[in-house]
Amino acid sequence: MDFFVKLSEQMRQSPEDRAKDLNPAYFWITKGWLRASHRALDAQKSTNMEPYHSHSDPQPIEPGKTYRFDIGIEPMAHRFKQGSRVRLEIVAGDSAVTDVLWTHYFIPSKIGTDTIYHSAEHPSALTLPVMEGA
Repeated sequence: MDFFVKLSEQMRQSPEDRAKDLNPAYFWITKGWLRASHRALDAQKSTNMEPYHSHSDPQPIEPGKTYRFDIGIEPMAHRFKQGSRVRLEIVAGDSAVTDVLWTHYFIPSKIGTDTIYHSAEHPSALTLPVMEGA
């Protein structure tokens, strides 16, 4: 299982377009990725803002078992416009059309079902730094 996490700025959307179920305009800022078997963290090198994976001891995942994945994104300075939203996408692969930089090519033999839990029991979080007065 591979994770690709894409952070974007989603622009304001008119109530009329929202009522039509149109996708809001957005632009990509940065992304991160992690292979599930490489989820082990190096506690001495990881921080609250940046997980560090040594990739030295890959461990397969077991079907039906729930795991925590700490996925870092590439650092990027960006100022969101007032009224915009933070958009976070979690996907299983890159698009050769929209992900020109850092493309990871899709392997057709990697077909399966991935379940992402998001609840009080399995909380998710996005941690972003905020610069005052910038």
